[in-house]
Amino acid sequence: MIGLLLVRFDPLFGPNIFLKAPKSLDDELIQNIPSLIELPTKGVFIHIFKEIKTANLFFKQPNKFARGGYESFLITIITDIKTQISLMLANKLLEGFANYIINLEDAYLAFDYEPKDHKADLKKLKEIQNFFFSYFESIKPAIKTLEMAEHRYQALFQAARDAIFIINRDTGVIIDVNREAERLVEKTREEIIGIEALELNLFDEGLVDPNMIKHLIDQPPPIISRIKESTGTLLYLEVSVNEIKLGEEFYIQYLFHDFTDVYSIEEKLKGHAKKIDTLNEFISIANQATNLTELLNKTINSIIDFLNLKGCCIYLVDKIQNIASIKAHKGLPQFFFENNNNIDINENPYKIVFSQGVALFNENFPGFIKQFFKGYESISCAVIPLFSKFKIIGSINMIFYDRTNISNEDMELIISIALEIGTAIDKLKNQEELTQSEAKNSILLKHIPFSIFRISLDGIFLDVQLEKKIEKIFDFASSTSNFIGKSLYEILPNDIAEEALANIEQSLETRESVEMKFRIPYKETQVIFRSDIVPIGKNEVLVFLRNLTRTWELA
Repeated sequence: MIGLLLVRFDPLFGPNIFLKAPKSLDDELIQNIPSLIELPTKGVFIHIFKEIKTANLFFKQPNKFARGGYESFLITIITDIKTQISLMLANKLLEGFANYIINLEDAYLAFDYEPKDHKADLKKLKEIQNFFFSYFESIKPAIKTLEMAEHRYQALFQAARDAIFIINRDTGVIIDVNREAERLVEKTREEIIGIEALELNLFDEGLVDPNMIKHLIDQPPPIISRIKESTGTLLYLEVSVNEIKLGEEFYIQYLFHDFTDVYSIEEKLKGHAKKIDTLNEFISIANQATNLTELLNKTINSIIDFLNLKGCCIYLVDKIQNIASIKAHKGLPQFFFENNNNIDINENPYKIVFSQGVALFNENFPGFIKQFFKGYESISCAVIPLFSKFKIIGSINMIFYDRTNISNEDMELIISIALEIGTAIDKLKNQEELTQSEAKNSILLKHIPFSIFRISLDGIFLDVQLEKKIEKIFDFASSTSNFIGKSLYEILPNDIAEEALANIEQSLETRESVEMKFRIPYKETQVIFRSDIVPIGKNEVLVFLRNLTRTWELA
């Protein structure tokens, strides 16, 4: 700590230094500090002048001579630039002195007031001077103690697992954040501090409006949803709000707890037995469906029954063509398909659902949601994205009979259902694609002109895919079971088996493929084979065996 200043705004001469400690404090070092009293702000703030850092607190003291009945003061702590001092620490250090002056009876008598021809009462002046210098001596050791406490607080603040933002209540400007907050909004501390909260997609009017803030403080923490910009994934965040007063300023502390996991949402719905039963019903549908068509149709029927819908359809996204098509529906007229099928997921307004994962309910985005239901004049409707892990695979589009207001709990349940169904749809799509791929591979394998063997390090056949013509050479090659479990020495002549085993060992040791050619006697000639030995693990190889002898020579 370098010093302590008390600045008074004189009605004739403007701001001037009334008291300083120590008295030897360099005037040149502090000459610009009084000008801070004219800043359009209030309460506690930090300001830096070249090599010094100042912690400042505005306060007003009753004065019957002053216009408006009050005059302005600034109490300032001067430290070196490296001193770690926050608004909270500054407020703790300065508010004691400010409260003393404010509450001191007839404190205004200690000051000259020329417009009223009033001269300072020396006794009252001495009383303030004595307190000022004793306060200076008392806070010097306190600064070290509070600085240590501040370091501990900052360590805890930065290590917190929740994202924390501290915002000026009246201006909406962000004054501090922790590391989790940086990660959440994917910006650096330097990019965040000093901007208005509404510049971040994380905040909206409902979170920063002073009237809503009071409601948020008094009520259980709400859960909001936001899109993570880098991945496009949907986040569920529980928001806790606290109000902090520093001097005359009020600050709001926001804690965002990541509540994305669907099971966390389910936990919050445990007290609602009917809703849990409903969710379990959809989970059961998702788990028991054996094919995609069955899953989609059962989902449509259950959603219509659960929400008493007039109509419903499920879109699935084709990422290759960048379109979303209707794959299941019920209760929709023909014109709906003519106007709303095969939509471009990258065009507005469709990308807000299929790229950004935003759920549309009734009139929250009236200009957007109408585009999903072309042909209808006015309806109560909703569009819910279908998620599978970290991607959007489609949507559930719903039409209600009457104007329907969906509660937050019902909205959470519907989104939870969409998460479960989306995951199940993606799983079945992958299974069907895998089955088709395996069928194609099976056809290809049957027509490739070579045989494939999986063989262990010690020369045991583990798996076999035989080429048809090899049956002419090996009498027992009509079935793969004649190979599996047998040794190379049981299939090949000893010298060839021994060479093959050596090549297998070499391939596994060097992690490179090895080529081997050998001959097998057949009738009155010899069949020439080439094998490519490829390592596939620590103890196994794949052997691709091809007959190099011309077909007519074997006839």
